Amino acid sequence: MNALGQADTAGWTKLRDALQGEFPPVYITSICSSFRLTDPDITVRRKAAFLLNTLLHPAQEIPNAEASSSSLHTPDSQPIFANSHAAHLRQPERTNTSTLTLAALQEYKIITTVVEALTNPLPYGEDGDNLEPDTDFEEKCVG
Repeated sequence: MNALGQADTAGWTKLRDALQGEFPPVYITSICSSFRLTDPDITVRRKAAFLLNTLLHPAQEIPNAEASSSSLHTPDSQPIFANSHAAHLRQPERTNTSTLTLAALQEYKIITTVVEALTNPLPYGEDGDNLEPDTDFEEKCVG
């Protein structure tokens, strides 16, 4: 999760650009820097919206205290591995991504991008010929 904010990966910037349907900046500057090139394929925009929604609302089970102690079959003397169910039961908040995501929404102006994508949708389709809003994309953005 922290890797998205690192300068060498620029993950949040790439996520924001994917929501806008933009080509990577290297293509824009090599062709013409005075206009925005967009991709008519809606699939990437849908997936970026789904990822953003997932990061804001991670699926997280909060175990019942009684159930977790009785269902945990690992003796205290055994190691608990980071990717195990036992690790999740001991520290369920470790999968919470919403705090980092909310900070990134402000820092990288992703909210503005989502609002723009909803109020001024890009054409999509094989040739960018579909001008109607994509309901699947809208649902994922609003979710």
